Amino acid sequence: MMRQMRTACCALLIATATAAVTAQARTTLHVSPQGDDANAGTATGAALRTPAAAQQRLRALRADDAPGPFTVVLQDGMYRLDQTTGLG
Repeated sequence: MMRQMRTACCALLIATATAAVTAQARTTLHVSPQGDDANAGTATGAALRTPAAAQQRLRALRADDAPGPFTVVLQDGMYRLDQTTGLG
């Protein structure tokens, strides 16, 4: 009986930990002046080139009901903006 309870408690702890990690899923988009807007933007080595591309990706992710929160990382450099870009 104790062994069954211990097994049930372990299963409950694993399920709770998995749910907590899933609930904290995070999407990070990387932007770099050396990037390419055709990239996925999900890693430093595959960064997007413009904040506008990150904005479009965020809107697409939200439209697909992707779990947040979302983070946009702007790498060092200069970004020329032709118009105001809002990420919200």
